[in-house]
Amino acid sequence: MDSLVEQLIITRYDNGEIVVVPDPVLKEYRLLINVNNVSAYNVTCTPTSLKAFVAGYLFAESLISCYRDIQEFVLNETSAQVQIASAGIEADRDCPETFPQLEDGFRISAQQLLEIVSQCATRSQLFISTGSVHSCALCDTSGILCFEEDISRHNALDKIIGYAVINQIRLDDCYVVTSGRVPSDMLVKIVRAGIPLIASRSAPTDNAVSLAKKCNVTLIGFARGSKMNLYSCPQRVVP
Repeated sequence: MDSLVEQLIITRYDNGEIVVVPDPVLKEYRLLINVNNVSAYNVTCTPTSLKAFVAGYLFAESLISCYRDIQEFVLNETSAQVQIASAGIEADRDCPETFPQLEDGFRISAQQLLEIVSQCATRSQLFISTGSVHSCALCDTSGILCFEEDISRHNALDKIIGYAVINQIRLDDCYVVTSGRVPSDMLVKIVRAGIPLIASRSAPTDNAVSLAKKCNVTLIGFARGSKMNLYSCPQRVVP
């Protein structure tokens, strides 16, 4: 974790006193994703699980349909560039009318879901150290399959989706737990990935709720302790 943080000297006001202390601050990392040397995507991220992040980013943006679409993958961390030759075809990514309605077979108990949310809340050592990252976990009914952190909640989601894409995990049998709020662009990634449920300790937006209802995604907010708000498709959570 030391490579991810910078120890800075800061001035802190503490109970009426001014003190000078070291403080761990998260480092930013700039990544340039080149696709077929034609399209370039600049992202700010945390430099962990970069292969999974890139695969998940391309999948969630409908630039690939599976990991086999990536014909060549070269990661140069020194120059922070990824060169990718992809056979995937970019879809109409910004048209909600074309988004699928997800199948309705997935079920999970409320108690198990809240227990996993609680586990995720205490798992992020980088957040405990810096307070600067979001986390996402890919889970199924057996527990947590993959847990990732990033400066961006979108990137953390891309990383766990990429983990599933690389390892050929069926996402319609999975759900996502996230630490951050859920706006509509996060929900779009969930729909494109075919994930039937997302639970957050924070809040969704109105557009995210509308899209979740349209696409038959279970959207949960304020999942804390023994409570949660089910904003759409509550049938997937059973007592």
